[in-house]
Amino acid sequence: MKNWLLLLLFFASISIQAQVFVDKPGYRVYAAGHNVAAGETIDKLVDGATGNKWLDNTGGPFYLVFKYAVDTAFNRYSITSGNDDPDRDPKNWNILGSLDSIAWDTLDSRQNEKFVSR
Repeated sequence: MKNWLLLLLFFASISIQAQVFVDKPGYRVYAAGHNVAAGETIDKLVDGATGNKWLDNTGGPFYLVFKYAVDTAFNRYSITSGNDDPDRDPKNWNILGSLDSIAWDTLDSRQNEKFVSR
């Protein structure tokens, strides 16, 4: 069995050409970009602190790719919205998984989500 790749797409289909990444124990996270000037860098995405945030200010499309070193099963995920600009909240997203980076299965899909708490 191959290692899962978990792909979070915040918009329609895209070609993955990650420009930034962060290594964590057991996995690597890729994204198109981040906001270095404001300190909203990709490492903030996975630091466990809900007061920190990642912002991709490249203009989109926005995506994240989690590549795991070992086989990984998922039964839940969470997304925390930023505290400053409701217009930047993710509204629609798809979560896809792959064992080979070629064939992708949709694990979850959301439309018109609203973040009521900040």
